Amino acid sequence: MRWRNGWILFAFGLLIYGGMAVLQRTPGYMDAEYYYVGGRVLAEGHGFWEPFLWNYLDEPAGLPHPAFTYWMPLPALVAMLGMRLAGDVAFLWARLPFVILAALTVPLTAWLAGRLRGDLKSGKTEWLAGGLALFGGFYLIYNSLTETFVLYFLLGALFLACAFEELTPGLGFWRGAVLGVLAALMHLTRADGLLWLVAGAAVLIWQGRGWRLRLLGVVGLLLVYGLVMSPWMGRNLAYYGRLMAPGGMRTLWLTDYNQTYVYPASVLTLQHWLDSGWRAIVSARWWALQMNLKTTLGVQGSVFLLPLMVVGLWRQRRKAWAQFVAVMWLMTLAVMTVVFPFAGARGGFFHSGAALQACLWAVVPQGLEQTLAWVSRRRGWSRKQAGRVFSVGLVGLAFVFSVLVVNQQVVGVGLEGVDWERSWKAHAALREVEAPMDAVFMVNNPPGFYAVTGRPAIVIPDGDVVTVMAVARQYRATYLVLDQNAPAGLRDLYREPRDEGGLMYWKTIAGQHIFKIVLREP
Repeated sequence: MRWRNGWILFAFGLLIYGGMAVLQRTPGYMDAEYYYVGGRVLAEGHGFWEPFLWNYLDEPAGLPHPAFTYWMPLPALVAMLGMRLAGDVAFLWARLPFVILAALTVPLTAWLAGRLRGDLKSGKTEWLAGGLALFGGFYLIYNSLTETFVLYFLLGALFLACAFEELTPGLGFWRGAVLGVLAALMHLTRADGLLWLVAGAAVLIWQGRGWRLRLLGVVGLLLVYGLVMSPWMGRNLAYYGRLMAPGGMRTLWLTDYNQTYVYPASVLTLQHWLDSGWRAIVSARWWALQMNLKTTLGVQGSVFLLPLMVVGLWRQRRKAWAQFVAVMWLMTLAVMTVVFPFAGARGGFFHSGAALQACLWAVVPQGLEQTLAWVSRRRGWSRKQAGRVFSVGLVGLAFVFSVLVVNQQVVGVGLEGVDWERSWKAHAALREVEAPMDAVFMVNNPPGFYAVTGRPAIVIPDGDVVTVMAVARQYRATYLVLDQNAPAGLRDLYREPRDEGGLMYWKTIAGQHIFKIVLREP
């Protein structure tokens, strides 16, 4: 790829993602708020601690709570870097590194398209793949937020580029070492990044020439992965006596998504899962499969690109890298459907799939070439002219699709109820609540609540008033805030706010009912 083309694509990326930063002035949802707050706490010098609880899966002792016991820390560290460099903890500065990284995805996808095609000087291939990455559909909304998307996108693309000799020559220890770094960074981004460590070992064994090169590669992979991960694993050993924090593994035994917020978390056991019955277990995974396939069609494939992605991969089906991409996609789908169906269907597969998205866009030019070759033989089209027309048309469709997605999810022109800042505004309305600043609030979205108000918070548990009072007693919460997303056991109390079981209705602000919690010893 020519440097000039790369810089042009990067400049366009900055323009587009800078524009998204103007439209999205706040994180917008809990995941992005979580990483923003995590980076802010680090930038302010408070270390790896959280002034809130958003689940009870690791049976926390109280506040402050050790940070990143469910989600991984790298996005927060990147956000912290932006705030430290700016000397300001505003969301804009936390987001700045993500905007730059998101802009980098555009030339990286273009470069990868040339690399996978085996023609690094094919401008047509580069511009088509780069244009698809520039107008990234749903990824356009999320890649530049304080989230895992863009990190997984970049690391996954680099992993693919470095894993195969046909793409990057050289074998042995150093290839393993590079893959070890990338696998560790992917694991520090998302817990399912551990899959990429396994994948790296498999690739090194698969394409190694002789046992010596295979052994050197795997040793390099494991050694460097261990070195990068050792500070984090050491921290987990200090707090929990184990390499990985315990909370995430309990989600194996969920029988409903809302049990992510169950209290006490000790009820989530293998027996609890089995007691739900095989029909419920199979039904949950069938539902997750349908949702994840919809994500494949609408998000990863943008509907109209999916056939060309499939054709492009099929064209290269004898290449090791194409087989690897297909296997990793199937593994990710399997994990997010069978192992973690509720998290997978509610966004986990969308997040994890970002690691393969650059490759999926990069094979579209090959899919288009193959399709036009087949059509041209039957219709007598000029392949060169048709290729030019359809390439421009695909980028134009990507632009239109992305505009529609941004309008639907962020801007909301002509749509009712669309407001990217709704959560932020709701929390801002609670800033003036007359309560001590150290009072603990029980809310639906503790990271977002803390980001706006600076008050400690814990999540409303999945349950009823009795459960709320048990949680409040353990964590000394003194206020409960119910909004339209109240758990099933509290919806009646939201519809008709009143005093009940230690909860004293106080006031309503911006549609949010506030209750004072009267703690009595059991």
